[in-house]
Amino acid sequence: MSSSIGVLNYFAFFTLYIICFVFIYQKFSELIGFSILIVVNLAFLLFVLNDVMSILQRSIYFVPMIACFGVIVGVVLNSVVLIFILMMSNNLQAKYTKKYGAPITLPKKYQNKMEIVKRLMIASFCLGSIILYSLFYNYDNLKHNFLAMLKDFGLKSLYQHKEIFVTLGASLALMGISGKQVFDANEFSKLSRQQLMDKHVK
Repeated sequence: MSSSIGVLNYFAFFTLYIICFVFIYQKFSELIGFSILIVVNLAFLLFVLNDVMSILQRSIYFVPMIACFGVIVGVVLNSVVLIFILMMSNNLQAKYTKKYGAPITLPKKYQNKMEIVKRLMIASFCLGSIILYSLFYNYDNLKHNFLAMLKDFGLKSLYQHKEIFVTLGASLALMGISGKQVFDANEFSKLSRQQLMDKHVK
């Protein structure tokens, strides 16, 4: 992944993600941002899958395998979250506009949940960037027997192999955050109940 074309491709995706994050934080372009973000996310999944699977297939070390798995799980679950949010948003927008003739306004509870989902998406993006950088540009430092390292674990070992522990921590955090995103996004299913929206309007 040291070729200039590969670097430019990843930089292009990086830029697109930043643009999408700007859109989802704008009041009247939130849904547009989510819609573009899911396209970018799926395109990135297809693009990065070959590189990550190539590393996964040839690696015999624990941390690189967890890192590859973390990236794949993170991108897939983020795509699921985006699909879920868009389906709920479009459904509720249609019902709300038809009944009240106005754009949907989420109850405060769900506004807070949406804010959490957005922040976790940005956190996932940052963690994924760290993991991919380690895999593509710092791979040699990840090639260590992790179990042997744990037997001799200490501050010295932690410092000497900091790349391994940072990559492992980022991978586990990415999978955990992605799972929480799915849980939080699933909470929006309650908004499909019309009585909840009626209660909010009253």
